Amino acid sequence: MQTLSLKDHASSLDYHAYAAIPQFVSSSLRVLELGYVLEMNVKQLFTFPFEHNSVEEMQPKAFPLQNLQKLSLDLDRLTDSLMLLISQNMPHLLDLELQDQPSEEPLLAFDLTTTGIQHLGALSNLQRLVLVRNQDYYSSTFKRVEDLGFLLLAERCRKLEMIRMGGFSRISDATCRQILHSFPKLQTFELLKSPRVTDLTFRDFSAVPITLVSITLASCRLISDFAVRELSYCKNLESLNLKGCKCVGDGGLIAITGLSKLKTLNLSGLDISDEGLITLGKGQTPLVSLSLRGCQRVSDAGIAGLVGGSISHTLECIDLSNVSSLTDRAVLELIHSGVQIVDLRLRDCVGIGDSSVIALASMTFKGCGFGGTLRLLDLWNCKGLTLLSFGWFKKPYFPRLRWLGLGWNSVSKSVLDSLSQGRPYLRILDHGHELDGYAAEEVYNCRPPFYEEEDELERWLRVG
Repeated sequence: MQTLSLKDHASSLDYHAYAAIPQFVSSSLRVLELGYVLEMNVKQLFTFPFEHNSVEEMQPKAFPLQNLQKLSLDLDRLTDSLMLLISQNMPHLLDLELQDQPSEEPLLAFDLTTTGIQHLGALSNLQRLVLVRNQDYYSSTFKRVEDLGFLLLAERCRKLEMIRMGGFSRISDATCRQILHSFPKLQTFELLKSPRVTDLTFRDFSAVPITLVSITLASCRLISDFAVRELSYCKNLESLNLKGCKCVGDGGLIAITGLSKLKTLNLSGLDISDEGLITLGKGQTPLVSLSLRGCQRVSDAGIAGLVGGSISHTLECIDLSNVSSLTDRAVLELIHSGVQIVDLRLRDCVGIGDSSVIALASMTFKGCGFGGTLRLLDLWNCKGLTLLSFGWFKKPYFPRLRWLGLGWNSVSKSVLDSLSQGRPYLRILDHGHELDGYAAEEVYNCRPPFYEEEDELERWLRVG
């Protein structure tokens, strides 16, 4: 066995079970993944027995996990002692993913500090590093980690190709510049919720040989158009996530138009306007996925300008959720532009109504039938929808649709029952959950088909 994954069942195990894992796996194990688990239980992985060669002599067994190449843990807390155990016992790690989610502010003895980051410097072969403190339920950050830990890490782990850091409230531009300038093979740089990081991180970026393919600066509120202009020198950039960078506006979009390989762009919550979208639409950026969620200055005219250019030939996924000024006209502009939409999210767009659903159901592409290429459609809290719309979700419309977000306020249970029975491969989420992060009990139609299953109509369309 080379892979052991307990992502879904780790929370049901006690500390005795974790202590037994090293005894039942072989040294050939290369990947270990554990879902939400207590930090004190994970430490049992490093408590392994001794073997008796004689009455007087005891020798420790070879540690079965010493050859691990990937370790992924979701924890209640990250601590220095855990970092030390990992660095001492797993010298061959190439991929380390550590995420925690404390329910209260950790005490000094039970938290990650600069010392813990320094311990990771012993993992000289590391290629991929993820260190994230989630703040979904409690707003806690790594307050005891400062720049020094990452500066020393950058000196020793020279093989890093990907790094993701989240919840580090005290790191500054010095850390980020050191990371970006120290790793010659770095392709992915992701920074989440770092309030001290500013445009200075990217100053004189043009003078540095950059191999970056993916950049995330989510909720870094001091990042502005200046930083985006410097990032435009990353000519190999394929993915850019600026979600929540509220100081980025239309000026940043002008710089983005020069990225000829950019396929994924997240502009959620930015202060951009219709003018910026029109500029983006006129560029040569081959976007496949675009998020404009929560961009309140965007209107129907901006969407029309966006898809009026070459982007209409490549765009497949667009998120327009929580843009209150949008109406059915925005959807009609998407359809008329010829965009082959696969993923369309319109949740909390109160101006979207029946006309949008009818237009989407009526669009056709060669070999796709009515409803085109659409596979995911989120209409949660679109208050303009009435019972008229739901007749258009029945066959033969939307033959490829697999995910549908709706609200109970829009339709009765009997209508959903009828729709579910007629479309057994359609997953319907009706409680407002995001369609890409569902649990089985949240899906109205709980039959578990796979994403690629086809019904008779789809097979007929594909063969015909």
